[in-house]
Amino acid sequence: QEDGSLGENAYEFEVKGGETKTIENIEVGDYVVTENTKDAAIENYSLVATGGGDVTVENKEEASSELTNTYTQDKGSLKVKKNVTGAPSTAKNKKFKFTVQVKGGSDYVQKDGTLATAKYEFEVKGGETVTVKDIPVGDYVVVENQKDAEIAGYVLAVSGGGNVKITKDGTANSNLTNKYTKEKKVSKKVSKTTKGVKTGDPGSNINFFTVMLAALLLIFVVTIYRRGRKESRI
Repeated sequence: QEDGSLGENAYEFEVKGGETKTIENIEVGDYVVTENTKDAAIENYSLVATGGGDVTVENKEEASSELTNTYTQDKGSLKVKKNVTGAPSTAKNKKFKFTVQVKGGSDYVQKDGTLATAKYEFEVKGGETVTVKDIPVGDYVVVENQKDAEIAGYVLAVSGGGNVKITKDGTANSNLTNKYTKEKKVSKKVSKTTKGVKTGDPGSNINFFTVMLAALLLIFVVTIYRRGRKESRI
């Protein structure tokens, strides 16, 4: 028990990592030190507990036992496949960029699968697959750099990516699809309208005769005017 005495009910001592616990007034004899590994478990980490076991307490002697907990973060892999349709042949060797970020967090997955606040962009060509290993288990978001994926003269539609879940020793899959559609050329039709009357148009004949009639009338008036002046002189 806590005071070193013996009792029928199990008593659990507590100690923090790096610290030491001393129990005094224990009767001489053989004992077994056992850690509660279930209580020591940490979510998303694998635990290996060593040490403890048999100890012998002798009269006026101090026995010792050491407990070591080794934690290893659970990890998995992510496989991202890149699909491209409609792109021009000039984009055959184009590399597309994407990030893998902790969902709801600020950390990004790095090239080696570790996490850091620095933004890291993976690269993949159309039709190829990138596998990222040793990613800590958890929820992530796969996002493509759409601006970098744009191709002049083409309209881009990106689908796929989004949420992925990394599980212990598992491989999550994500597909990123880029669909390119060639932009349609808009042609402007310019039409010129000439105001006036075309030759052969009935209206043009009417205007012609009107003009001729006015001209003849003017000539007639001028002739009469001249005759009138001559007569007045005589």
